[in-house]
Amino acid sequence: MRLVLPRAPLHGPAAFPWMAVDRPWRYPPPSCCVIDATILVITSPARSHPSTEVIWTVLDTLPLLGGLSDAPIVAVCDGCRASSSLEPIHAQRVRAKLERDPCALSKRGIVSDDVARNYESFQKRFAQEAASKLLRRVSMLKLDSHHGFALAVREGLLATRTRFALVVQHDRAFIRRVSAADVGAIAAHFDAQLCCRYVGFPSGTSKRLAARVANQYKLSALLERRSYTLRGGSETSGETSAEISADTQTAAKMGTETASMVFSAGNGDARTSLLLRPSVFWYDSNHLVDCTRALEIYEPFRHATAEMHARLGPAGVGRFRIRRGDFIEERFGVEQRNFLASLSDAPTEELLSAFDWFGTYLIEEIAQLGTRGVKRGLGGSPGKRDTESDGGDTEGDDTTCGDALPLFADREGRVTHISHIDARSSLTPSQRRQGAVRTARRLERE
Repeated sequence: MRLVLPRAPLHGPAAFPWMAVDRPWRYPPPSCCVIDATILVITSPARSHPSTEVIWTVLDTLPLLGGLSDAPIVAVCDGCRASSSLEPIHAQRVRAKLERDPCALSKRGIVSDDVARNYESFQKRFAQEAASKLLRRVSMLKLDSHHGFALAVREGLLATRTRFALVVQHDRAFIRRVSAADVGAIAAHFDAQLCCRYVGFPSGTSKRLAARVANQYKLSALLERRSYTLRGGSETSGETSAEISADTQTAAKMGTETASMVFSAGNGDARTSLLLRPSVFWYDSNHLVDCTRALEIYEPFRHATAEMHARLGPAGVGRFRIRRGDFIEERFGVEQRNFLASLSDAPTEELLSAFDWFGTYLIEEIAQLGTRGVKRGLGGSPGKRDTESDGGDTEGDDTTCGDALPLFADREGRVTHISHIDARSSLTPSQRRQGAVRTARRLERE
């Protein structure tokens, strides 16, 4: 079964003559949407397939973002190659690796025959389940060949008919409610700052980047000049959280490694401030982009500034070019960070001009911390390596989105919005939870 986007061709830049900067063809967003956005969920072969539990877990958290209840959802399914489809010599060379790990070569688009069959079954099952739930705004874009995450995002952006795209990884769930007013304020920043391409939602790892911008990369001028307040601490976020409580059971259930305290839902409004901080790194984790501006990063030779060409030269600019199989953060993000860090001693205006070409921001939500009931270090991992990449962040793989949604913050009050579901396991999240319950009961009996 092949589900396609309504009113839009699907493949190849030549099929999109409307890709003008002003996009005059855009239709107005539905009345219940505060911004003109498409939600792109990027998926690829996983050991948990053919189960659809992981992707539905992520989709079930989308209502936490206010004002997007009618936004179209497109599941972009990357292609892959089964080992049996390879040339005999190639198949012989990779057989041993795939026997040890069926997804060992998935970044190259090669998986075992079983994984490929399960992935095909997953796509059919997901389409059937979406149809059975009468979710007409859910569609599927199946890529005919392996692209990798970065180029799959590009294909999704080319297929959108909206100004914005919310890019969501298939194993990254929202765990923080964002009001429609806040979503609108975030989108308004793209108009206020015409260089803004990207606004990322903070995970347990990325929310600490702002501190590193000043301390580790010596870019305090960038942090000072490119930080913006969307909502002050005296305003309410609309979240029903009252006081901080040391809920170790909730923290254990969430499986978080970085949360130091939990705000338990209660009566009243949480007092938080919402800011945008400059990001020196393009995270793959869930983010909002302006489609036209985001597509420019795939052609660095064409769109990089004259200053970048002069400073980096052709070889340096070429390192930004995204290739098949890449993640954006592993190629573009790393080069972005290295380039901006090299400008720590440059004049401030040169640094700001260079950053403005990237136009990457991260949401920073700061909760006003009280002292009652606070316990430090819930599930803390002081020895965890503090790296840029979000790929290994395993916090919150068992999050629900009911009214009593817990709010995770670190010792400085920085709130986590995104949780990672481990899609690398052959077990679904519910199966892992059942296993944990059985293990706990066995330990109690012993």
